[in-house]
Amino acid sequence: MLELRDLATAQAAATRRANYARFVLGLALAAMATAALAIAIASERRSRNVIAQVQLSTDDAVESIRLVQVMGMDVLRQRILLDQHIYENAPERIGAVDREISVNRMAFMLAAIQYAPLARFPGEAEAWHRLLDDIAALNAPVDHVLELSRMNRDTEAHDALLALSPRFVAVATEVDELVAINELGAREALAHVRNLEAEQVAETFLLSLLSIAVTVAIGLYATGLVSREERMLRQYAAALEDRNRELDAFAGRVAHDLRGPLTTISLSVSRLAEDRPRDDRVFDVLDRGVARMESLIRDLLALSRASVRAHGAGARTEAVAATLERELGPMVREVGGVFHVELEPAEVACGEGLLCEVLWNLGENAVKYRSAEVPLALDIVGRAHRDRYVLRVSDNGSGMSPDELHHAFEPLFRGEKARAIPGTGLGLSIVHRVIDASGGTIRLESRLGVGTTFEIELPLTRGAAL
Repeated sequence: MLELRDLATAQAAATRRANYARFVLGLALAAMATAALAIAIASERRSRNVIAQVQLSTDDAVESIRLVQVMGMDVLRQRILLDQHIYENAPERIGAVDREISVNRMAFMLAAIQYAPLARFPGEAEAWHRLLDDIAALNAPVDHVLELSRMNRDTEAHDALLALSPRFVAVATEVDELVAINELGAREALAHVRNLEAEQVAETFLLSLLSIAVTVAIGLYATGLVSREERMLRQYAAALEDRNRELDAFAGRVAHDLRGPLTTISLSVSRLAEDRPRDDRVFDVLDRGVARMESLIRDLLALSRASVRAHGAGARTEAVAATLERELGPMVREVGGVFHVELEPAEVACGEGLLCEVLWNLGENAVKYRSAEVPLALDIVGRAHRDRYVLRVSDNGSGMSPDELHHAFEPLFRGEKARAIPGTGLGLSIVHRVIDASGGTIRLESRLGVGTTFEIELPLTRGAAL
């Protein structure tokens, strides 16, 4: 069976592993969430950029269609204006038609300038250049028709205009081709957006599934690890409890078994002392040894019974304060010290006798290990705080070294200076056992030559005054 120290070490290691598993689980989940968020943000940003580009292309296509239609209408209007120019005879009307033709040409050029940068769909630039070439090829023949019309050579002008009809038809066809190219480009852009949205939905779905799968896997692993460590913790705790019960029973048996022989020794010493001179120092040594053994037995019995007696008990702090004032106060004042006890009224979850014993032990230690340089000042103060009761026992005694602080609550441990003072080394072990069995905690602070402070926290009983 493991020793107590080994059990405590194994329990602490299991606790650390369980906490580490929880930390790893939390870290993994946080990393997964961060990664998923980063991927989602990147996907959203990529989609937003593509959609913006597609939207731009769609807008360009709509504008291109408008401009191409404007240019087509300009070409058609030019053809109509040429017919009107031929059939007009009045000079002022001919001049008006000339001005309209000039305005029409300017409108075409303006639309062409705006359209040129937008020709980006496949095949659009080539069709645009063919249209420009055909328009440029019409300029000279159109000017010739206008010149014949101005000279009233209408028949020749009309024949020349009829000869240009195939070229006007070719221009109209190229305008329709450009419109068709832009309409197709716009439809493809919209289809691309729809495909992108579908891909993003699928990507998000797959990412969610992956995140869930990885999270579940990590969660199952970490949960299994935590469960295993918690199971080991329960086993260690049960083993520690069993070993503590064994130790309590052992201490009780040892104390009981020692009490009989010690009584016989004490009676024998008393009988022998009756036949020897009263100043014989041998009997003084024997008496002190017997008293030390009796004190050790009492402390062993108190240590073995502390856990059992602490459960289900309650103590009124007013009664505890009165007992301390009555029994501990005279001891402190007898050595020239100052004793101050102030316990706020409440009921704490600890037997009254046990709590008095705890505070008595701490006060007795303060008297035993007081400083020779200053009068003893012992303060015992208690205050209720929420559902706990906090006790502070402080003195200005000789204090403890860091090594003594580390071993202070171990059974039978006595510091180097304490060995010259009568005691069993079980007092603080009993204090710790009583406080622990009552569901409380105890902390110790001490400095050599300055003093010692114990801070005890005990739970308040249900319905206790706060």
